[in-house]
Amino acid sequence: MEQMNNQLSLHSHRSARESSSQYIPRQISTVQVQHKTITEHEQRVAEKMSKMSELNIYAMSSLQKQISAMKSQLEQIPSMMNAQLQRQIIPFMHYEMNKRFELEQKKSKHLERWVTMMASELGYEDWTPSIANFVYNIKNLTSQMRRGELVNQSIYLNGCYSTTDDNTESVILRYDDQFIPYWKTFTDALQHTKIDFDTSSNNRSHFAIHNIQLSSTILAMIALALQKKKIDIFRLWGNEYKSISDGIDFAIDVIQNNDIKDFQWVNTTIDNMVHVTRLLEVLSTHQSLERIRLENCCNNAKGVDGYSILCSIIIEHAHILGINLDSNMIRPMGTHLTHFLAANPPLNELSLQDNLLDDDDARLIATALKHNTNLRKLHLDGNNITDVGCTAIGSILFDRSSLNSAASSNHTCMVSGIDLEECTNNKYDLPERNKHLKIYALLSVDKDDSKVRELGDSEDFERRRVSRLDWHCTFIVVYSQILTY
Repeated sequence: MEQMNNQLSLHSHRSARESSSQYIPRQISTVQVQHKTITEHEQRVAEKMSKMSELNIYAMSSLQKQISAMKSQLEQIPSMMNAQLQRQIIPFMHYEMNKRFELEQKKSKHLERWVTMMASELGYEDWTPSIANFVYNIKNLTSQMRRGELVNQSIYLNGCYSTTDDNTESVILRYDDQFIPYWKTFTDALQHTKIDFDTSSNNRSHFAIHNIQLSSTILAMIALALQKKKIDIFRLWGNEYKSISDGIDFAIDVIQNNDIKDFQWVNTTIDNMVHVTRLLEVLSTHQSLERIRLENCCNNAKGVDGYSILCSIIIEHAHILGINLDSNMIRPMGTHLTHFLAANPPLNELSLQDNLLDDDDARLIATALKHNTNLRKLHLDGNNITDVGCTAIGSILFDRSSLNSAASSNHTCMVSGIDLEECTNNKYDLPERNKHLKIYALLSVDKDDSKVRELGDSEDFERRRVSRLDWHCTFIVVYSQILTY
């Protein structure tokens, strides 16, 4: 049995080897066939890729041609559209303009009826045109702001003015609830309007309210709308408030939220010094401030001293360029202004018209002008300055005692309110020109040899002497000597 099992096992092994030797050649042939198939597939893929590349090149060239054709068509569209639009739009524009004109006529008639009725109720029968003008003004400004067409970045709101030649400073537009809708639309437009310095034309942005009675509600609406508007010039002229505190609070609010360069409060009485102090303290925080105008604001106010206001301004604003304190009952002054002007600050214009300054003040100012080269305009009209004070100032502006004195006079400041010829000699912006004209005027009037002799020693003068008949030649020699000093 074992022998039989061994034989069967040997037979099975032999059969397995025979079957394996027959299978391997078949497998190799199968692999060869598959490799050939793969190679043929790769060739077909390569042929397809080549054809696709050719198609891409053709497609790109075709697209480029189409794009060129479209560009040429687009270039022709504007001219075609212009002609078509002109045929369609021009009649439409005429129609809209006529329609708008008719609408404006209706609005004007309605406004006229409303203004007439309101003016009659408020006792403004003689002021109807001015009220209509205010309503038109505020509506026009609102429309400009909404369209982004604000002229010169400036807003002027004018109240009621008389059509007669009488003094109209006290005539203002009285508050009425009928005006609130106009103020509301105006402040809404203002809040969304950009106001800034126009660098292209050097126009500074203005916001001005003149001769209007303003309620607390309207002031709050305007102050909110004016936040961060970059207003350069802020003017409040001849307005009336429920209380002066409301007006001061409004001014302070606007100043704190804008880099004001020029602040003006005119013809509105400030009733106590506390309000003035608050206002000046806020202004002192603005290094950008260049000019202050507080005119006719403490004329009838008890306890408000115009000279104290002036001292506060020159102490807190040493960098300021312009001060206007006209009509503020400024009485004979101390030496604060004299010391300020003698220090030659940047101030180029000072107006103290219609105050109570006297000859002593004129002498102090004259002394200060001797050391000042920056002040260009000084207005002293309407003060109690007599010929004595006028002569003191005139001698500083044009000292006729000698050529050297004339040359060392003040050649920069032009003074108004002093009725002397000397005060008109500084009319040019160039100090050297004023200086030369004064010397010429002195020589043309006084031809005494002693004046000319100051320009050189006796031998030099005798050598240069010429006939008095040829006076112009003498002036040329003298002028050349002056230039060497």
